[in-house]
Amino acid sequence: MKKISLISVFIILGLITMITNVYANDVDMINQAKDVDVSYIANLLYKKGAEQAQISVKADAEKTTKFSVGIDSTSTTVKQGSEFTVITKITDINQVKEGILALGGIFEFDKNILEIKDNSIKGVNNWNFSSKDYNLNNYKFITDNSDRVTEAGNIFQITFKVKENATIGNTNISLKSVSGGTGATTNGIVYAEDVNITIDIQKKEEITEPEKLTSDLYKVETDTISRIQPNTTISQFKKNVVTKQEMVFTDKEGNVINDENAIIGTGTKLNAGTTLEFVLIVKGDVDGDGIMNLNDIAKMKLHYIEKELLTGIYLKAADVDEDAKVSVNDIAQVKLMYIGKTK
Repeated sequence: MKKISLISVFIILGLITMITNVYANDVDMINQAKDVDVSYIANLLYKKGAEQAQISVKADAEKTTKFSVGIDSTSTTVKQGSEFTVITKITDINQVKEGILALGGIFEFDKNILEIKDNSIKGVNNWNFSSKDYNLNNYKFITDNSDRVTEAGNIFQITFKVKENATIGNTNISLKSVSGGTGATTNGIVYAEDVNITIDIQKKEEITEPEKLTSDLYKVETDTISRIQPNTTISQFKKNVVTKQEMVFTDKEGNVINDENAIIGTGTKLNAGTTLEFVLIVKGDVDGDGIMNLNDIAKMKLHYIEKELLTGIYLKAADVDEDAKVSVNDIAQVKLMYIGKTK
């Protein structure tokens, strides 16, 4: 039988003690011997290794998943600046016959993208949970129930707001390292696998104010602007309307008018922004030159005797008193405007 020296025994003994945590009586047995059988040491190492392996297996068995959790959301597609509520829940607890009294774990989200709405952290189904039970620094939470929970159901809910400058794309909300306490004297902790939910962050829709044009002096209708005085320039017209849109004026032939001092005539078109388009109507200007003269009076007279009828915007320009017809009173008012005695 092969022997080893006492010095070698102490070296091997140190390794056995460190790796396998040999019991004291085994150590004493070896220390008392001058010569130690190598096969005995090997057998002892095998026995202690097996014991450690059994302990490890037992610990792993105790951590075997026995219940399941999940996360729901009122919406998984949200826009910057919008709000949504996340609900955590127990989805399967059939293996935990005695029920669960307390839960702890990690509820994690990206604070660069989401923020918790004030006073929105709430426990449900008798789970005691509020902001004081959640640590935003490490995302850990703890909650307990007044009854033993033996059925699947919601645990707590939190309402989030997506930050206005949140990065567009997916972000995850996770429920991790969740364990439940049953209150049992042995094996009183049960475990759940990690879960998460993906939220799709989309760009916030820009709220565009409807295009509009108003005036206290002129009559603005759907597609016409009337009550414009003769000899009104584009510059003067702009001072009497209110709009945030860019205004572009074109003549009857469709040519853009760039001269701010150009006189507006009946038939001049105005485009404001991308959606507003008006035809401008000048009082008494039935020939479209924007100037009150004898030609306008003559055309109105011909219309009155039904010799040459005015139509469309020119008929509307001739109806100075806005009574829906061209009468001798309209001709009289135009005559007064012509000689400068009225507006």
